[in-house]
Amino acid sequence: MTSSGSKGYEAKSNSAKGFKDFKDEKLISPYGQGTPSEERLKFLDEMSGLRKEFAGKRSVYFEVWENPKSNPEDLARQQSDIRELFQTIEEKNTHHCR
Repeated sequence: MTSSGSKGYEAKSNSAKGFKDFKDEKLISPYGQGTPSEERLKFLDEMSGLRKEFAGKRSVYFEVWENPKSNPEDLARQQSDIRELFQTIEEKNTHHCR
C-alpha cells in the first residue's frame, strides 16, 4: 500500500514528460516510426491538388447523401467520381506511401 492509501499506482512528480523531453526519441506514428520518407513527402506534395479535389468530392457526396430530395443516380455518379479519383491517386502511389 502506498502512502496515499491506494493500492498499486503511485504518482511520481517526474512521470509526465513535456514535448521537449521527447526531442531525442524516435517519433511513433500510425504509419511507422520516425520522420516521413523523402518518397512520401514528395508524393504528398505532388498529390496535394488531387487530395484537395478528393476531399471536395467527398464533401459533395455527403451533401447529396444527406439531401432527402436527391436521387440515387446523383449519389451513384458522386461515388463513381470519387472512386475514379481514388484510383488515379493510387496509380501514382508507386512507393506505397500513406
